[in-house]
Amino acid sequence: MNKPLMTLDFANTTPLMQLNFAVQDSAIENADPEVLRASLPATRTGEQLLEGARPWQTQAYNGWLGLDPKRGIIEAGTGAGKTRAAISIMHNWFHEHNPADKPAAVVWVGPARLMSQYRNIMRDWGFTFGRIGGGYNETSPHKQVYITTYSSLKKVAGFSFLKERNVLLVLDECHRAGGERVSQVLADFQGDAFLGLSATPNRSDDICVGCNLHASPKDYTCVGGSTCNAAVFYELSLWDGVMQSRTDTDELDVHFHVVHIHMSTAEQIEHEDLSDQIETLFHVCRNAAENTVGANKFNLFAAHNRKLGGPLNSVGDYGLSPLQNYQNLCNKRKRLENDMDGRYDMTSKLMGFPFIFARKSAWFHETIFGVERINGLCMEQAIYPHVYHSGVNTIPEDTFTTYPELNNPSFKARLKEWGNNSDKSLKRWMRSASDALITCKSLKEGFDQPDLEVLVMVSGTNEVRSRIQTIGRAFRGTGRKDIIMYVCPHSNGDMYCLGNVLHKTGIPTERVHFHVGGNINPSHFIVQETNQGSE
Repeated sequence: MNKPLMTLDFANTTPLMQLNFAVQDSAIENADPEVLRASLPATRTGEQLLEGARPWQTQAYNGWLGLDPKRGIIEAGTGAGKTRAAISIMHNWFHEHNPADKPAAVVWVGPARLMSQYRNIMRDWGFTFGRIGGGYNETSPHKQVYITTYSSLKKVAGFSFLKERNVLLVLDECHRAGGERVSQVLADFQGDAFLGLSATPNRSDDICVGCNLHASPKDYTCVGGSTCNAAVFYELSLWDGVMQSRTDTDELDVHFHVVHIHMSTAEQIEHEDLSDQIETLFHVCRNAAENTVGANKFNLFAAHNRKLGGPLNSVGDYGLSPLQNYQNLCNKRKRLENDMDGRYDMTSKLMGFPFIFARKSAWFHETIFGVERINGLCMEQAIYPHVYHSGVNTIPEDTFTTYPELNNPSFKARLKEWGNNSDKSLKRWMRSASDALITCKSLKEGFDQPDLEVLVMVSGTNEVRSRIQTIGRAFRGTGRKDIIMYVCPHSNGDMYCLGNVLHKTGIPTERVHFHVGGNINPSHFIVQETNQGSE
């Protein structure tokens, strides 16, 4: 039976109650731990913690109270304050369960790099906690919260003392729970309640984390993880979430720039040839999927499709199935789109504009070799950027066909050692005032640099989740922020991705600027100052 939905009137709280704790996505910044702990009783409820919460956090908490069973996902953008909403729900969980009967516990799962942040959050909000994974093994059976990583969840799931407690399972960045090994653990360990947190819970491989954790309505048939939102009980756009965290003295001025780039004639010919082959194979695979039990014909990249037998995966003359051929050709076309000469030509052009390169910037390319090519372009213009990527020990044979300018001994030696130097380069950039960082997908998620002013997506996947995670890097801090996304009008994938990105982020149309014809309009980047008081 559903509990009555509580209504909390944020507007009528006292000024003291409206203290803004300025919670970022995974950190509590302005709350004094000692004052916070002293101001709340030991039996505090989630409602008491909503004093000073943002309106959306109150709404999400009320939505949780209305869930029966308590299983669902909060979808909210980077910097919106998902952690603060989760803290209120956790306190409600402890308040609702009598310790003398079957005491409550929380298992908090997240990326390993955030373990120290999680520790600070739990300490600041007065929880007792133990850490398992990431070098820690704090397995005392009497803690309230057990913090672990996705790779260490299996160990926590095996704790016998948790079977005697009411467990709230909290999955931060819950889209990560779709991996094969984690899914196997979660098949048997789902908690008595489940709360997922993510800016982008949907996965392109069609794994549906929410439905797998039984957070969707009873008798609901999942339509696939790339589109299913049945488990999301509260959704907040990136823009709305961040704007609720801002005040007049904490203003964030974000602008989104769509920069059109174009293929050369040779690239267009190759692209059209690949598209023709892909279209033919698409129909072959769709027909094969209809005749393959368990196949998803609506998403041919669904993870489980490749594990099925039947005509979809029957091996052909060249040792590849129709599905493998289709996926390989799609990936080849995307590589062509990511490495178009137009992307590098536009990058060289942007480097010449002081309103771009005189500010602190981060440039994202999908591949390490693309990052290195941009680095070479910078060197040609006497610009010395910072470069961050993992390096590579074995260089693929076709690398120098695609990137002939990298075919030299010094690059090969440096690339093998770059993994050892990347952290140093990243730290130097973080301390800089207006330098450029060139990086790839390793910094798309969970990286926090509030003074970043310009973010450029030179290339990327058509996966909206990946794009939104990248864009989230520019929604930290204050002041003017410019986000630039290269889009090829010849690519249906690029255009489709752009539409989804604008929809999911909720960026107002008046803040979206289009730069077409291979040109950049400087007026969209430069804030025009008015001469006030002049006669």
